[in-house]
Amino acid sequence: MLDDFQNVLSVSLSIGEVFENLVVSLICGLLISLFYRLTYRGPGMSYSFINSLIVLSLITSVVIMVIGNNLARAFGLVG
Repeated sequence: MLDDFQNVLSVSLSIGEVFENLVVSLICGLLISLFYRLTYRGPGMSYSFINSLIVLSLITSVVIMVIGNNLARAFGLVG
């Protein structure tokens, strides 16, 4: 039983998986920002908001990779 518990805590991602997750996240962020840019009809477009959409997708991807399926890490990250 303790061996199973240690296996849950030692789940790690390879460099390839991390790179793949970041690339997919970047593509999703670019698509979301492109869609926002094409459909926004307001008075002035904020390019810093468009950049924030892309960076936010990358940060979210990194946080999800760090947390994984560990509930203790999730609560520890929140506070």
